[in-house]
Amino acid sequence: MPDFDADLNDFQTAARLLHTASEFGAIMEFGRYPQDSDGEIMPIKWLILHKNAGRVLLLSQWGLDSIPFSDRQGQSSWSRCSLRRWLNSDFCSQAFTNAELSRIETVRLHNPANPLYDTVPDADTEDRIFLLSPLDVENYLERRDYRLCMATPYAQRCGSDMYAGDEERFPGFYAWWWLRWPGYYGNASYMYSSGDIFNDFAVDNQGGTVRPALWLKRQ
Repeated sequence: MPDFDADLNDFQTAARLLHTASEFGAIMEFGRYPQDSDGEIMPIKWLILHKNAGRVLLLSQWGLDSIPFSDRQGQSSWSRCSLRRWLNSDFCSQAFTNAELSRIETVRLHNPANPLYDTVPDADTEDRIFLLSPLDVENYLERRDYRLCMATPYAQRCGSDMYAGDEERFPGFYAWWWLRWPGYYGNASYMYSSGDIFNDFAVDNQGGTVRPALWLKRQ
């Protein structure tokens, strides 16, 4: 595996190749978070997934950190998972100023059961920062190559797993990232490095990458 952790320039070069190959839409900067191997705080780049009259849906372009879905084994519901608490507390306070937080809309999220495994429907939640659901992925990331995600050197240092991609179309190594959906018998759902959705990783897995999403009020 290339040592992106040793040189942020290598990561950025490979990242540009992925962006060019996938021909993705607009990117904007908003907030700041550690991203290189030394933890240097840098602007967060976001993919603009959707726009309407008053707001835009953003997804972090890169995996920003490596955090388990839950600190309780078998706790796969979004409403009660520790990752949700972290995103809406520690991550919010570290990544955004008060002025930036005022532009992030608190939204009501519907968290249905996973029909593949007959899971129990979760409670609706109200969140500023959240994970995409599989339905969001189908709506906003239809092409498989759009779903590929590189973890930043900082996230790799924190434990994000990286796997080789298709060297001809998308050279480099890609992370798997958590989704907002219960999985197979107490496990969690996630987007694998191939761009496929799976449902069988333990919620306390240390190698999962976090791609935050948010609705930003338009100025």
